[in-house]
Amino acid sequence: MKAIFCTVLAAMALSACTSVPDVESSQRVDTELRAAAYNSLASSFLERPTFVTVVRLSDGDVLNVERSDYTSGSSNLSFTEEGAASARQIIDKYEEWREIALRDGDAFTKEIGRAASLMGSEMRLSFHSGSAEEHYLAAAICSGAMSVCAEENSIYFDAENVARLDALLAQFVAGEIEMTDYDSKYQ
Repeated sequence: MKAIFCTVLAAMALSACTSVPDVESSQRVDTELRAAAYNSLASSFLERPTFVTVVRLSDGDVLNVERSDYTSGSSNLSFTEEGAASARQIIDKYEEWREIALRDGDAFTKEIGRAASLMGSEMRLSFHSGSAEEHYLAAAICSGAMSVCAEENSIYFDAENVARLDALLAQFVAGEIEMTDYDSKYQ
């Protein structure tokens, strides 16, 4: 049994390595989007430098949202076109829940749904209350057969930035984010 498990695990690892699409180009997107991380010393959510990039892969475009964690690296969300469309539906549900939570003074954390990401991974998008007045969309990348989510790298968006994220995803799905060919422009 142990040998079968190891063989399946090795086959999964090899198939993941061979199915990585080629990066053809990438371009930073100018946006006001800001992501946050929970800071236990400050006992609050603090905005971090946030960078958005469209990456053109051999098998389609990806919208990548990167939240810098200063010295410890960064956390990323990679939206495929399919994942972006799913995420927009989840954002609609977040907005509904936020209205109810604000009206009723509720504070809770609950998964809203999941959206596809790169190479078989997915994003778990959750409703997370910082308080009865502050409600965040929390995003964590999940991968593997058991769908293990990287909670410690969750990215949080407050209501204003959820609206910005939704608008950005809408532009991405509609193909409205223009890519400049910098290789031709700067020779």
